[in-house]
Amino acid sequence: MLAKELKKSLKGNSLIKSSMRWVPSLSFMAVVPQGQQHVLERFGSFRRILDTGANFKLPIIDKVKYRCSTQEEFLKVENQPATTKDEHEVSFGVLMVIKIEDVEKGCYKVKEPLEHLVNEITTAFKKEIGNYDLRDLVSSKEAINRAVVPAVEGDISEDGFKCVDVALTRISLPSSIEELIAEVRERIEKHSIDQSEEGAETKKRQQEEGEIKRAERDALKATAELLKTHPHAKFLMDQQLEVDYLDSLETLIKNGKPLVIPVNMAVLEK
Repeated sequence: MLAKELKKSLKGNSLIKSSMRWVPSLSFMAVVPQGQQHVLERFGSFRRILDTGANFKLPIIDKVKYRCSTQEEFLKVENQPATTKDEHEVSFGVLMVIKIEDVEKGCYKVKEPLEHLVNEITTAFKKEIGNYDLRDLVSSKEAINRAVVPAVEGDISEDGFKCVDVALTRISLPSSIEELIAEVRERIEKHSIDQSEEGAETKKRQQEEGEIKRAERDALKATAELLKTHPHAKFLMDQQLEVDYLDSLETLIKNGKPLVIPVNMAVLEK
């Protein structure tokens, strides 16, 4: 039996619809819509295929048993388990494009034709996934798709169906791997945020330092302009140099290391 997810995906599919209850009809005509073929039974046995349009039938004894779509139908199946070559449990989803080519075979060869069809295709995917290691699985989806169609084509055609296209929609990795990937992504995002915040702080600090340097330059320019016109500019500069010299000398002495300091005798004579 198929999994619940697979049965749910097949529910309501219009590829083959069966008339479970027999309702006697007095009509001599059976009208088949465009894009369909119907299966006519007489006394519970296959009689013939009814094509699109009006078809003659005998009332009461003839019954339309199956209504089949001749158009391509999409079947989507999810959460199918599989095991990789290195024995990791994964799950996958499949999208199938199916068309019925032989209505009689499709309706009568197997009891549940759609379930049988999907089982054939999902089993082929499971076998193909078993040929790959986990690390190569995700990057090999196209190769798996190409390998599955020829593998199931013969069995499907014998049942009256044609597999137009089939593809893996997704592959879910083991929960431990998924958790590890999520943790790595979280760390990368956190690192990116920290880097962004650090970059913003560095930029702000650089802007503040630039403003301070600009203020110092402006102050020096203003002082220089003032000294150009001050009558005692030279005296003030000499005094400032002496103060700076003595401050530096005091700092060196406090360090407690023997120093050889050249002395400006002109300054001492003053």
